[in-house]
Amino acid sequence: MTVSTQQIEALQAFVRDKDCSGPPYLAGRHDLIDGLEEICEFIWSQFQRGEDRMPRGMTRVYTGPPGSGKSSMLKHLERKWNAAIQRGEFAPRMLYLPTAEDFENLEQWERPLVEALDPRMGKKLDRMAKSWRRRDPGLLSFKVGGQPSDLAKPDPIYNVLRLCPPDKWKRPLVLAIDEFQSCTGDYTSNNGAIIQSLHAHGYYAPLLAVVAGIGDIGNRLATLGISRLASRSSFSLGRFTPADTADLVSGWGQLFELPEGSWQGDMQELIAECGHWPAHAHDALAAFADQVTKCRDVNLVDFTAVRARSHELQLQGHLNRMSDEMKESRRLLAAALSEIGPRTRSGEVAYRLEKLAGTGNAPGWELPKGMNDYEFYRHLVNQGAVQSLIPSGVCCPIPGFRKFIVDFAER
Repeated sequence: MTVSTQQIEALQAFVRDKDCSGPPYLAGRHDLIDGLEEICEFIWSQFQRGEDRMPRGMTRVYTGPPGSGKSSMLKHLERKWNAAIQRGEFAPRMLYLPTAEDFENLEQWERPLVEALDPRMGKKLDRMAKSWRRRDPGLLSFKVGGQPSDLAKPDPIYNVLRLCPPDKWKRPLVLAIDEFQSCTGDYTSNNGAIIQSLHAHGYYAPLLAVVAGIGDIGNRLATLGISRLASRSSFSLGRFTPADTADLVSGWGQLFELPEGSWQGDMQELIAECGHWPAHAHDALAAFADQVTKCRDVNLVDFTAVRARSHELQLQGHLNRMSDEMKESRRLLAAALSEIGPRTRSGEVAYRLEKLAGTGNAPGWELPKGMNDYEFYRHLVNQGAVQSLIPSGVCCPIPGFRKFIVDFAER
């Protein structure tokens, strides 16, 4: 079946945009999405009954290696909720901050925050905030433990609440902070003050903090003053299930109005070969989309070319994950990762890095300059080479990445 010019243009945009804007179709993660929407509804219902009933400690945490789909899920929810609100339906509103740096630039998200609640209030906030700060610069400063913070920057949430009191809100608000592992400061900092107030319902508003990132976000939250999360509030994202993969191929095809056919089974098989990894699945679909735009017929697609391009994109993704530190210590890294098995514990990886360092006679056997074994281990977690498991195990989470590292060490 010939594909229309409009379909070709949409597929070309999919290939060109990669996954920077979030996936056009989100597969899987339904339990996580349902759970987040349920807690938003619960917070809203409790707020409607009175402030004394508002739950504390509801911060939601989503972790996973690079490419596991954390950002995709949040971007999907932002679009989904905005579309529901446009249709006049009840849904939460999300302010999505793509990086920890965006979160730390307080003045930059003050206006988007108020406009998430009421789009008409942006210009009014600009005028009023200048007046507030001119009259009393310390009035809206952060407080930690009831005392003013050492850093006296105004709290953007307090500014917004003065303009949009919570009793005027029409829906709960989710403040989603991505790449949270890079958030700086401790419990006395501005960042810590905001997170603590959100976590403890210090703003007396139907606000929910959602943080996502790689590595051990729990330790980062603890440093910022969040020592205790509610039960079942931290979630780790990983591979798709075969059912998720089938849903992805079917839903993606319907979105681009492609006819059903044998290509769907071929794509499911290819994604299974990629270990059902979300980022690899996206690359496989991009490779298929590229071939469709060239032959303009799904039945004429050369799947040998699709598989080759998918593999090329997968290898490029692995190369992008190789930091300078990993390249510098490539042989040491390959030796340490080769020994990881089902019974390996987290502390053993750092121990092996220390013991193996300097044992080889070729370049690449030393720890990275300026890093000890534990620091290098934490770096590997952040790069997605290693993932800590509950309660104490470790794995190499990204399919094919360990083999790539071992092969890279011999170049």
